[in-house]
Amino acid sequence: MSVDEDDVHRKTHERTGGTQFLEWTIDGDHDGKAVLTLVGELDMAAAAAVRSALTEAVGAGDDVVVDLTELGFIDSSGLAALLAAHKAATQAGRSVTLRGVQGNVKRTIAIAGLSEVFVIEQ
Repeated sequence: MSVDEDDVHRKTHERTGGTQFLEWTIDGDHDGKAVLTLVGELDMAAAAAVRSALTEAVGAGDDVVVDLTELGFIDSSGLAALLAAHKAATQAGRSVTLRGVQGNVKRTIAIAGLSEVFVIEQ
């Protein structure tokens, strides 16, 4: 199932015992890529679901752009979800591009040594 302009999924995950949440949408862009937009915090509570969404988009044969412009936090499980998508995309001859990486998320990606792994666009 390829992602197109009419195929939008939205889910919200609250962190157990907290007030923070992660919201995401998957949509198509004008270049035919699937765009996953993440808003909030990508942590252990939401990483599996985000990994599943990314895997589905890559499995559908789409190049994927992950828009992190409004992501304020990412932990190691979130990084693992992005890496799993990158690995699956590479094996399928597709790509995963990170867009709008900034602040704490940019620092975390750099500290983990992943700035050289991903294609990053502003």
